[in-house]
Amino acid sequence: MKHPILRDRNRILTYFFLWVMVSLFQYIFVYRGFPGHFIRVLAAILIQNFLLAIMYIGAWFGLRYINLETQKTLQFVTNHVIYLIVITLLWLSMSNFFDQLLLRGILPDYRLRTGPLKSMLGIFSYLLLISYIYLDAYYTSYMEKIETERKLYEILKESELNLLKSQMNPHFIFNSLNSISSLTMLDPVRAQEMIIRLSDFLRYTVTASKDQLVTLEKEIDMCQAYLDIEKVRFGSKIHFTFSVDPESLPLKVPGMILQTLFENAIKHGVYNSLGKESIHFESRLEKDRLILCIENSFDPASQPKVGTGTGLRNVRNRLDLVYDRAALLSTDVQENRFTATLNLPSVSPAEE
Repeated sequence: MKHPILRDRNRILTYFFLWVMVSLFQYIFVYRGFPGHFIRVLAAILIQNFLLAIMYIGAWFGLRYINLETQKTLQFVTNHVIYLIVITLLWLSMSNFFDQLLLRGILPDYRLRTGPLKSMLGIFSYLLLISYIYLDAYYTSYMEKIETERKLYEILKESELNLLKSQMNPHFIFNSLNSISSLTMLDPVRAQEMIIRLSDFLRYTVTASKDQLVTLEKEIDMCQAYLDIEKVRFGSKIHFTFSVDPESLPLKVPGMILQTLFENAIKHGVYNSLGKESIHFESRLEKDRLILCIENSFDPASQPKVGTGTGLRNVRNRLDLVYDRAALLSTDVQENRFTATLNLPSVSPAEE
């Protein structure tokens, strides 16, 4: 536990400044009764308050052990009364010693005028001191609790993100290995090409997984490697187009987020279609937002592929965790076109 007054320079300066102000108010209250002795009276008041200020700084080392959490109310009050009496008597004894040195000739009159004021100052300042100590301890404990909860939330958030990533990657790997297995006997050359593309893709995912956010340029490069794998798999049945705003390329996006949406587009737009289907990707900036759209065509007459909804659900969960609900995934169906749109805060590398 750090000292509530000695914790930093600003607190120390503020503490002694307040005592100087108290001394000036005392001086204004009593100086007219001692004409011709203004300097001596001011010196006596400053010394007595400086002594009390120093004593209160030292008193904290004992006061910190007096608290209601470990003591009953009666014991708590009794301890403070004893502490107050001891500090006040010690302070009065020391200040009286300096009064005798500085105020010879006016000491009796000075004690008569300032005695009640000094007693009130001792009691009132002690009450203010213990109030400040307990409020500061409560505030410090409260802020430490918030910081601990924040760290726990970050740990939980990181764990959830890792879990979501671990759900995405095996899902894609399973589909790719399934396709390679099917191609091994029918077309070994294409199967080998798929293995090379898959190796490149997995190498990227291993390095990208260390960073929560990656540049859109890297994410698009990774997705093109993924789409190359699917192109080998589906051939001329699938066609990809990209419309990318160059200014959006340096901006940050969650790693592997687009791959999930491309996979969803292929799964529901190409798998069961008998004809050629297209997938179009677009990135653009709208004020301080980054808009990413993946639009795929599909055959309305084909039997729709039933999924578990894991892909889009994971995307939404990751967006909530990474952007604290400041990002949005929306979907739209128009005739034979399905569009998934990511609306993200535009985060540049310098702002990350």
